Amino acid sequence: MKKWDDKKRRHMDYHVGDLVLVKLSTLDRYKRRHKSLLRKYQGTFSIKERVGNVAYKVQLSPTVKYHLAFQVSMLKPYHKDTEDPDHGKSSRTPAGIRMEFDKKAEEIIADRTVREANNHPRLE
Repeated sequence: MKKWDDKKRRHMDYHVGDLVLVKLSTLDRYKRRHKSLLRKYQGTFSIKERVGNVAYKVQLSPTVKYHLAFQVSMLKPYHKDTEDPDHGKSSRTPAGIRMEFDKKAEEIIADRTVREANNHPRLE
């Protein structure tokens, strides 16, 4: 089993300050977004420190709400495109962003419990 598993495995070493792309699409699977609408890798983030043999802490942007430590398999080195700097830009939905609205509810007038087949009841 180890022989077949090691065929696809690649050993990567990163240093503090290296720029990487982080695979956040697998962490968003519990949210109600289709995987084709998400970017597979988010980037660019810098490496803060090495945590273990195969884990690194990454400096994430404040809009991304995840744990800072990632395994090497979730990281990909970032290579800047000098000919076309906008080549890496994507129009897909960025992952991990929490929306905050300007207005707060002043008062709740009514509420109800919605029961659907094969789902837990939810409060509206």
